[in-house]
Amino acid sequence: EARRPVSQTVVLLSSSDNTIDVGVQIAAAFDHLWPDCPYTRFALTTSAQRPWSIPGWNHIVAGHTLGWREELRLGLLALPAYARHVLLVLDDFLVLAPVDPPRVISLVKEAEGRDLPYLRLKPVDRSIAGNLIWKARTKPGIAALKSSESYYASLQLAVWRRKHLLTMLSQPGSIWNFEHQRILTETHYAVTRKGPIRYVHVVEKGKWMPQAAKLFSQAGVPFDRGMRPAWGRCYRVLHILRKVRFALFGYSFMRLRSFMKLQKIKT
Repeated sequence: EARRPVSQTVVLLSSSDNTIDVGVQIAAAFDHLWPDCPYTRFALTTSAQRPWSIPGWNHIVAGHTLGWREELRLGLLALPAYARHVLLVLDDFLVLAPVDPPRVISLVKEAEGRDLPYLRLKPVDRSIAGNLIWKARTKPGIAALKSSESYYASLQLAVWRRKHLLTMLSQPGSIWNFEHQRILTETHYAVTRKGPIRYVHVVEKGKWMPQAAKLFSQAGVPFDRGMRPAWGRCYRVLHILRKVRFALFGYSFMRLRSFMKLQKIKT
C-alpha cells in the first residue's frame, strides 16, 4: 500500500501448485516481451509449499485446494485494496511477440474510466464469414458483446472489474461453465480488431502442446518441459483440423446443439 501506483489495475497470473512449472515460464515470457509493464504483477498458487521464483512478481496463495473458482476468488480477495480492476492471465497463455504498451494502457484507462465490468483484449473468435460481417458492422476500438455470444465471459486476456469477477466466481460450475455465464445487469466488452497482446495456448488437458518448444523459442525464452508430458504430432493435426472447421463454421454446431437441447427440454 505504501507503493500504491497511479493505476487501479494489477496483473494477476492465475496458477496453482500443479501448474507452477508452466506458470513460471509464462511469467518469464511476459516479462521478456513486456519489460516495462506499468502494472503491479501478482502470481496466484494454491499454497506456499512451492514458492514463486520469478523476480518482480508478488506471490499470493489461495491457502486451500478448493477448486478453480474458490482458489481464484481467494486470490482476488488477497489483492491490495486499490486493485479495482484486474488484468487476468491464465498460466498457459504464452506471449509470443512484443506487447503494444500504449494500446494496452489506453484500453486499461478506458476500462477504469468507464468502470467496465469486463474488457476482453482479444477480438471474439468467429468464422471467416462472421469476421468479415463483424468488421463491416463495427469500427476499430471496443464494442459491447451480444448476449448470444457463446463465450460471453471468455477467460482470454481481459481486464475485469474485481467485484464483478468475484460475483461471477460465487456461482457454481466448472471453469468451462464459467465462460458461458452472464449477469443480466452487466455488459461485457471486447476489442473489435487485433488485440494488443499476441499470445497462444501452450497446455491442454495437462499436457504440453506438441509445438510448445518451438513457441517458447519464438517468444525468446528458454523452455523446460520438466516431467510434464506432451501431446504427440497426431494431436497437433487434430488441433489444426478443429481450427479449419471453426474458420468455416464458427460456433454453428455449438449453437445448434444448444437449440436442440432447449427444444428437448420444452417438449
